[in-house]
Amino acid sequence: MPLLTSDRDRARTLDLTPQSGGRYSLSHVIIIIIIIIIIIIIIIIIIIIIIIIIIIIIIIIIIIIIIIFGTTLLLFTFPSHHASPPRHLLRHQLILQENAIQTGPPTFRLAPASPTP
Repeated sequence: MPLLTSDRDRARTLDLTPQSGGRYSLSHVIIIIIIIIIIIIIIIIIIIIIIIIIIIIIIIIIIIIIIIFGTTLLLFTFPSHHASPPRHLLRHQLILQENAIQTGPPTFRLAPASPTP
């Protein structure tokens, strides 16, 4: 590329506008604005998709943490629910044991034999 010697050459090489009159025409401006708007919309859509993916990953991680640590936390915080049966079942068990002690071992009584002729 030859060295720039005159102001006219310098203006022509530094000017990024079309050659006709040195200005952008209206159609060029509209096309450039539309391209910029499309690029901005694409960038916004990509950012929204990335945010949605991050939120989904965070929700999955939270669910996994709740499943893994939630059961162990329940075991440590409420051991009575897991270690022993509820009280009403214990009460029924005590009643059954008392009845067994009072009546003794179960006896099997045979039906009276039918009178033989």
